[in-house]
Amino acid sequence: MRVLMLSTVHGVHDHRIYHKEAVSLSKRHNVTVIAIDKSCNCEDVDNNGVLIRGFDGKISLRDHIPNCVMALASSLCYNADVIHCHEPSSLFIGCIHKFLQGSKLIYDRHEYYPRLIGEKVKRLFKNNFMTKLAEKVESIAEKVMMVYADRIIVVDAEMSEQVRNDAIIHNYPEGLTWKLREGTNFGYVGIINHRKIPESVKIINELSKHIPEIKYKIAGMAFDRSDLPEDNNNVHYHGVIPHNTIQEFLADTSFGFCLYDKKPRYETARSTKTFEYIMSGIPVIASRTVGNQFIEDNSYGILIDPDNIEESVRAVLEAIPKCAEYSLNCKNAKFGWEEEELLSLYESLEKES
Repeated sequence: MRVLMLSTVHGVHDHRIYHKEAVSLSKRHNVTVIAIDKSCNCEDVDNNGVLIRGFDGKISLRDHIPNCVMALASSLCYNADVIHCHEPSSLFIGCIHKFLQGSKLIYDRHEYYPRLIGEKVKRLFKNNFMTKLAEKVESIAEKVMMVYADRIIVVDAEMSEQVRNDAIIHNYPEGLTWKLREGTNFGYVGIINHRKIPESVKIINELSKHIPEIKYKIAGMAFDRSDLPEDNNNVHYHGVIPHNTIQEFLADTSFGFCLYDKKPRYETARSTKTFEYIMSGIPVIASRTVGNQFIEDNSYGILIDPDNIEESVRAVLEAIPKCAEYSLNCKNAKFGWEEEELLSLYESLEKES
């Protein structure tokens, strides 16, 4: 089948959309990804046989409508058998394709969108009424459009209880190799903003008073450069690194940070980052939330309140001697990219064509 992966807020090389789903689907189908690409290279075929078409969008609420217009304009020239959408706005575009071209429609819900939109509106208008109204409108609109979806994928059990769905496909990583970890080298790779990077740097700077040789290396994209760390003897920011070099970058990492702003949508979420660390044998230092409780329960690492620097420093100091123990516990973890579930869902859809 001709599959069009469509997103109005994610990048063309998003881990779930491209590195997992598109690459997996390309083994049996012709796959095109249309999403945000700052370099705006238009069309190209990469080594995995996935056709890429990027549009020059921006990841912000103010630029969302222009993103949608560019995504729609880019996608209309494709007469795809399946439109695979990743957020409510691309689901709306998918509905247009369904009515105009008769395409099958898959909605891949891997974010808590009503909460996410509410947070963005609150930040923009600073008004609780507008926030609640935006969440309600988003929730109703999403559910109405979901009626037209031929298949719905969700990312975890909690989301499965919120909306009707045909499959739970977790956002677990793939292709990672476990390695025993020890020492005082800390690391983080990922989006810089809303990840408590300034707080993690403060924690490391305080720890350096006790452990002068401690190191913290950071890599990833920052949409707001105010969160970028200043380099010092213990902390170094490496900029954006290619996806295929992440394991090499983290090869000597003893602990991995995975901290988040205190927001409702993060309270029950499980970050893909934590699973990447665990599958690599890297003990996790994560924010104390309901969703992260499994880390502490299984001794994959520790949970902290990143806003309480003094308490966090004490917790990390206590965790450092247990690094190898945490790493060995990570070896027993059973997580992995659920490729067969995705391919089976597509197979069932193909039989209906």
